[in-house]
Amino acid sequence: MNSEPLPSESARSPIVGATLQAVLLFSDGSMDSIAVPVPLPEAIVRVQPAAPAIELHFRRARSADSVVRYGEELTPLADGGAATFDASERRCTRCQAVRGLYYVPKLAPNEPIVAATAAYCDVCYPKAAV
Repeated sequence: MNSEPLPSESARSPIVGATLQAVLLFSDGSMDSIAVPVPLPEAIVRVQPAAPAIELHFRRARSADSVVRYGEELTPLADGGAATFDASERRCTRCQAVRGLYYVPKLAPNEPIVAATAAYCDVCYPKAAV
């Protein structure tokens, strides 16, 4: 009996530390494609390098197709606008590195991403996610 997995089986169960392509869906309708680590994070924090640097928060969107999507989360304000998040304090929770992307391994469905939310750089995320 052959114990090697079929090619289709290995495609369905990526190896920890590998990456998959994901689509970031921005609130203005634009999209960007990025590589995300496996296991897939629940949320992504992207730092926009403009002055002052701000954070964009993306939460994993569940879908029936095989496309991995993350939708931008806007925090509404009382006046109808959306909150911006200062990225000057954001660092990797594990190594304290300053990066442009951070991965949040676990986040409850209604839990907001705040400055204290544990977020990891691409180097530390595989160790923190298992």
